[in-house]
Amino acid sequence: MDRSRDLTSADPARSRRILRWVALGGVLAFAASCALFKTADTPRSGWNEEAWGPVLPHGSFPAECELCHVTNTWTEIKPDFVFDHEAETGVALLGAHADGTCLRCHNDRGPVQQFAQLGCRGCHVDPHEGALGDRCASCHTERSWSPEGVTVMHLEVGFPLYGAHASTSCDQCHPNARSQDFRGAPTTCVECHLDDRQRATSPDHTTLVDCERCHKVFEWKDAVFPHDSFPLTGGHMNVACAQCHVGNVFQGTPRDCAACHQDDFAATTDPNHAAAGFSMQCESCHTIAAWKPSTFAHTSWPLTGAHLATACDRCHQNGVFVGTPRNCVDCHQPDYAATSNPNHTALGIPTTCEQCHATTGWRPASYAHDTYPLIGKHLTTTCNACHTNGVYAGTPRNCVDCHLGKYNATSNPNHTAAGFPTTCESCHTPAMWEGAVFNHTFDIKNGKHNNFACSQCHPNANDFSVFTCLTCHSKKDMDDHHLGKFAGYAYDSATCLTCHPTGHR
Repeated sequence: MDRSRDLTSADPARSRRILRWVALGGVLAFAASCALFKTADTPRSGWNEEAWGPVLPHGSFPAECELCHVTNTWTEIKPDFVFDHEAETGVALLGAHADGTCLRCHNDRGPVQQFAQLGCRGCHVDPHEGALGDRCASCHTERSWSPEGVTVMHLEVGFPLYGAHASTSCDQCHPNARSQDFRGAPTTCVECHLDDRQRATSPDHTTLVDCERCHKVFEWKDAVFPHDSFPLTGGHMNVACAQCHVGNVFQGTPRDCAACHQDDFAATTDPNHAAAGFSMQCESCHTIAAWKPSTFAHTSWPLTGAHLATACDRCHQNGVFVGTPRNCVDCHQPDYAATSNPNHTALGIPTTCEQCHATTGWRPASYAHDTYPLIGKHLTTTCNACHTNGVYAGTPRNCVDCHLGKYNATSNPNHTAAGFPTTCESCHTPAMWEGAVFNHTFDIKNGKHNNFACSQCHPNANDFSVFTCLTCHSKKDMDDHHLGKFAGYAYDSATCLTCHPTGHR
């Protein structure tokens, strides 16, 4: 008897329920079998397969999970976990490899040694598709995937990377760099900088090709043209090219100053260059630093002293520069006529002003006074103290002619009464009248006579030819020392001087 048929035919509803349970059980059994089969390859919940790779088979790992993992999440490694890769495996992790996650190399692709044998290509996809060979280390290092040593490579191929070229991306010069084709890169400036040349308008670069004459590899802008044929210095350094090269014409530009500065020449009024017929040799007065201020060499009549700061039109009146007189009096006639101390006109003082005046100023003047040298007090004496009433010719030169009043007024000693000679310089010097020194043959500076007053030996102030020794030297003392001992002894002053002409024993 078919029991199953009996059950289903007897109760159709019940039979449908049984079939549903059987189907559900089959599905669960299939799911269970799949789960058991895929446990090693199926990512865990929260696992970032793109970043970390497939799930690592832990078959050969220790069973103590807590050696590496934290307890609250499967995907986080313990912060104090340390694994000495070189000590444990014999392979040192350098550069960026030291920061890479374990799963980047150790994953279910297969044994890591299998890929390590292939070198860089074992882990890194070759973006060059084999076009550059397998010598990855010639450009790349373990520090970064970005290429290094490019500068050296360019040096080897004859195109060194200097300045801005060193920081320029490869595809700016190698248009097929993204497809790994670096061949055929241009080597001349204009091939890369054609657009820059066409945009340049100051000056127009259309016909210019030698970029390196003006531009440097460090910066395309701020170009400097060597300008060897006409060195740019001073004010010319900051002048725009178009100011001299009008209409963008660079060949045949004139080099004479007047060719560019004709307007400046014509506009100058102090002095008026055009009216005065000045030379077009601008460099005679102007420098390349600036049009103003200018300095004329004035070699025909050197400018010194106050003349240096004198305006041109003070001497060159009415804009006339040719034939200007060169004698002092031609300009200083009013000064000559107005001078009253002394009165130059009345005294007939010559108009050779330079004898007394210097170019530093009309005053003060200094006369050489060669005929009577001025020394001592005479240096600061005014002219009219000796040249009275404005008379300069025939002025006496003897001291007493000026100092007779002092000669007569002197009482110690009385020069007049004593009959002193009027050769004042015998005792006085030009430094001062007082403090005269007489050349006294009798020594009054040393011994007991030192600093004696004149009146002690010359009692008669009216006659200094009369002197006495007897005022100080008594007869008794002199007799005791000389009487009977020296022949011709007599107690009188003349006899004393005969034996003691200097006042010493």
